[in-house]
Amino acid sequence: MAPKTPARPPKALQPTTTPGLPSATPSSSRKPARQDPEKLETILAAIADVDWTVPVFLEKFFSLEDQPSKQQRQITAMLNGTTKPYLGTVLEVIFQKAKATKFRADDESIDAGTNMLAPRQQEIRNIRHAYPAMVTWAARLTGDLVNEEAKDMIAKETGLHCRAGTKKLGGGEDDDGSQGKETDTLVSWETLASFSLKSLEAVAVKNAPILWSILNSYTNEGYQDQHVCAYDYGCQFLTVVKVVLNAVLALTFGRSNRASLYALGRAVWMFAAKAPHTLYRVESRLGMSVAYTTVYRALATMSQQKRRILRNAVASGKNFIVVSDNIQVYARERERRIGKENRMITGLAGTAILMEDYDPAAFDLQDLMQRQKEQGRKNLTTKVILDDINTTHLDNVATVQFLQALFAFVPQCSAYKDELKEFMKSHLAIKPIQPTRRSTIIPLATNSADEMTIQGIKEGILDFASTQMGINRDTLGNRASIWSGDGKTFNMLHLLKKLSSAEEHNFDAFRWVIPLLELWHTKWTDLSRTVRGHWGSTDDPASLATAAEETDFPTPTDMRKVDFYDGSHLVNLALDAHILNCWE
Repeated sequence: MAPKTPARPPKALQPTTTPGLPSATPSSSRKPARQDPEKLETILAAIADVDWTVPVFLEKFFSLEDQPSKQQRQITAMLNGTTKPYLGTVLEVIFQKAKATKFRADDESIDAGTNMLAPRQQEIRNIRHAYPAMVTWAARLTGDLVNEEAKDMIAKETGLHCRAGTKKLGGGEDDDGSQGKETDTLVSWETLASFSLKSLEAVAVKNAPILWSILNSYTNEGYQDQHVCAYDYGCQFLTVVKVVLNAVLALTFGRSNRASLYALGRAVWMFAAKAPHTLYRVESRLGMSVAYTTVYRALATMSQQKRRILRNAVASGKNFIVVSDNIQVYARERERRIGKENRMITGLAGTAILMEDYDPAAFDLQDLMQRQKEQGRKNLTTKVILDDINTTHLDNVATVQFLQALFAFVPQCSAYKDELKEFMKSHLAIKPIQPTRRSTIIPLATNSADEMTIQGIKEGILDFASTQMGINRDTLGNRASIWSGDGKTFNMLHLLKKLSSAEEHNFDAFRWVIPLLELWHTKWTDLSRTVRGHWGSTDDPASLATAAEETDFPTPTDMRKVDFYDGSHLVNLALDAHILNCWE
């Protein structure tokens, strides 16, 4: 067994004595904790011992190279938030102290009467007072950070790049409709349709948060205290936010004209609102919109895109209804000169509407021509028409119309309106259109054809069908197409088919065209017939003339072309009055 080392006897505690202070008891061997002022005195004394000042100490502490590991750990702990208080608290204290400190009388480094921001050419190290030095440093740092944010905002990834057209040798667009070598997004109706202030706000907040905060602070006095992070653009009170977003996007467009989504969308809206050319000149120079020539090129580009989509859809076998009507503008000459006179500019406008939920066999051209040759309409009799009427459905419609007037004017019956609506949905809607359905409508380019003449209507139809939709002798196939319009268009289409019937090819003879009178014009014609047939005289209390006299309704100047809205209002008013009279 190894011998144990004898233990050292315990050292007796000696009471400490300090001159001028009472002797400490043996149980209190630790020095008392020093207060913050005492600690500061020790630190300042140490700085003074090495002939330094506090600014010199701070500069050396952060800037000396080959820093000792302990010093580096202290700096890292302060900067990454390991130690408290955090640096933000320290900076706030320094800034408030600097703001409250008066300027020296001999301080000529900056004019005390200015906004405390030094000129750009002056170095910060030469500014003596801390307050203007901190303001200048913060402003210049903010400028550098905002400059970096601008680079992010004009990047392609933000989705703000939008070109009005594709440039190639000689200008214009590639023949195949491609975007060429350009990588920016080519403008399209889909791009403009997805345009929203809320999505643009998300881009600005994500890529330029500092600029966003600065502009909001400038326009909203309490922005920094409100911690606002989201906005409802349907609220009129938040107009300031829209102003800020407009400024951010205008500044971005000013930095790079490639980031033109907002400016181009605004210019298209201005074009739709018929803004004068001078407005484009001003707004384009302010970064609010693009130039007029640019928006015109963008509209031409989108028109070409829609035309390609239409031609591809027709080539794939889809059917379209084409609705056309004549257009006219009176051009008045403001400067009278030889050869210049007022004139009426006429043309033809059309719209192609994609047909949905139909049987393709209904547009079999050969079957249609065969049925026309059989002349089955000669077998049409009154009995055939009556048998074709759905009397049950007609009774339901009459019942609902009778009850609608009662529920609308009798308050006690208004509680049954919801049940009546459900009955209409379940019994009156034989083939209802889906409520979420959205028709595909493609406007066609207008032309200078005059539909009042046979040559004019032929020229207009061939322009719509061949030039824009791609329907010609080679692509027609065995397909018929519906073309509709007002009464004059309907009549001219029939006359064109009649005069072209001697042509051998179905396309040249327009056998593939199925004229259709538009529903609105059909209703107008029927309304005029109703008013003309039931007008009567004021001696008959059941006549429309009496109803018009009692309601101060003007007598139509032409009974064959009654004003649609006034006429329909009078007929419905008289019907409601007679129905209510039945219940009295």
